Amino acid sequence: MKEKIRIGILGCGQFSASFVELFKQHPYVERVVVADTDEQNAKDFGERFGVEYYHSLDELLETDINAVAIFTPRHTHGPLVVQALKAGRHVYSAVPMASEISHCEEIVRLVEQTGLTYMMGETCIYYPCSMFCKERFESGEMGKFVYAEAQYHHDISHFSEKHRSDLAAMGVPPFFYPTHSLSMVLAATGSHVTKVSAFGYEDTEDDPIFKKGVNLWDNTISNAFSLMTLENGGVIRINECRRIGYKAPSSFISAFYGTKASYQFSNAQHVYTSLSESGVSLADVSDYVNPTDMTAHKNDPDFKERVANHTWQWNSFAPIQTPDVLPDAYKDLPNGHMASHQFLINDFCTAVYEGTIPTVNAWLAARYTVPGLVAYESIKQGGAVLEVPDFGDPPKGNPLPQLLMRNPDITSLPTLDLPEKVTVHTHKEGEEAEWEELIKSAFGHPYSFDFLRTRGDYAPDHVLYLVRNGKKIATATAVENEAYPGEGWFRMVGVHQSARGEGMGKWIALAALHALRERGFKSALLSTDDARIPAIRLYLSLGFRPIFTHESHERRWAAVMKKIEAQKI
Repeated sequence: MKEKIRIGILGCGQFSASFVELFKQHPYVERVVVADTDEQNAKDFGERFGVEYYHSLDELLETDINAVAIFTPRHTHGPLVVQALKAGRHVYSAVPMASEISHCEEIVRLVEQTGLTYMMGETCIYYPCSMFCKERFESGEMGKFVYAEAQYHHDISHFSEKHRSDLAAMGVPPFFYPTHSLSMVLAATGSHVTKVSAFGYEDTEDDPIFKKGVNLWDNTISNAFSLMTLENGGVIRINECRRIGYKAPSSFISAFYGTKASYQFSNAQHVYTSLSESGVSLADVSDYVNPTDMTAHKNDPDFKERVANHTWQWNSFAPIQTPDVLPDAYKDLPNGHMASHQFLINDFCTAVYEGTIPTVNAWLAARYTVPGLVAYESIKQGGAVLEVPDFGDPPKGNPLPQLLMRNPDITSLPTLDLPEKVTVHTHKEGEEAEWEELIKSAFGHPYSFDFLRTRGDYAPDHVLYLVRNGKKIATATAVENEAYPGEGWFRMVGVHQSARGEGMGKWIALAALHALRERGFKSALLSTDDARIPAIRLYLSLGFRPIFTHESHERRWAAVMKKIEAQKI
């Protein structure tokens, strides 16, 4: 089994309260604790959610947690993330990544060095407007990217009284919090910022927030505006405004233009136009992009005013979103920010558990944060055009390749003496949904059956099942490995939760090996993960031995064998 997540939530405020149950109910999480430097806040949270509570990050790091979720004030994130990574913990952080470029660079370096998971919880990559622009742009139908406009318009009057009373932190420069606007267009374009020029509106209101000598930055700018050039040659306009007499939607793409098609938005109307022989074809795509609950009320007389007051900005999914990828346990839990919260926590938990690169990883988090920090410098320099540092592309796929094992001789195998009432069947067309249900039960997350068809010499009878009382309880696939011609490959081994602990993993694996032998293969390979100790022990008992094809394999196999010996499995 892979190691489940034990997470400490740092910061017991109104925002983090929206995430505690999402962590608690995720199938990859086995323990949640909380911490806050305000002892009463920590105690109240602990009692409210029925979890242990602590009073600092230092205290959290003294426990057995293997991950930290940071929900502290926005300007404190950088040093806390660095501390947690240096302590060997995976990190989920609310936005922004950090308030200093050096902290962003150090976080990227630490993630590269340690292989730990870092994810920034940027809600707006799952905003329907961003998902729509990404979908259409990546399809190629929009042509080359030309220009886009995105903004985070959050008038300060809409913050809580408690929030506004913290004068030292409330006057944070708007471009220190740029990730909502930037992420929407950068996620859609797949590019990053190279240069920026920005200007600011100097605040003139009477209350002491954006005033020298009051906030931590002596910042007087409450509204900020920029033009940024992208690596792909396009240009974007990004606004970050905190006094603008506006409420909802607070984060949105107002325009996204390509050489062949464009997207435009206002209030609740989303319009898509594309070049045609006679001019343009225009489509109102609002029902596809808006939350379904919003669309259900679009003929109400007060519809537009309710949209402008955040009536449907929380739990309802839009058709373009994909809630079917979320855990079943999330169905009745609250969501938030255009139904993005559940996606974010599922992304992080899956990345930690599976050892994959999260959606908003350290490299993308830096690309969504650093341009804003440079934009503030541009404002202070009267709009000077400044270069934006970039820390490179995120790694593709898993940070490290899977472990490999080979059985060099499958010509002599143990007899396939199956338990009573258990039989071996091969796949028949039309049973794809049954395979998908079995795999989801075994792995805790879904795979499409189409995944099988893309690797190896797939044929229906290469997919095997153990069946008991008419129900498929285990599966494995036996194909030729295209990377090792002439050798069998046994993969996608899964046992339904209802049959766990009965030794079915051994029988389905042995059935797959018998199938490979019957097809003339004399040896077989498999890939596995470092944390799957029980499975590795099973494979060892079936004659598989480690093989080394990557520089990390020898070190990792040594650690695996040490763990097997220590646990006496």
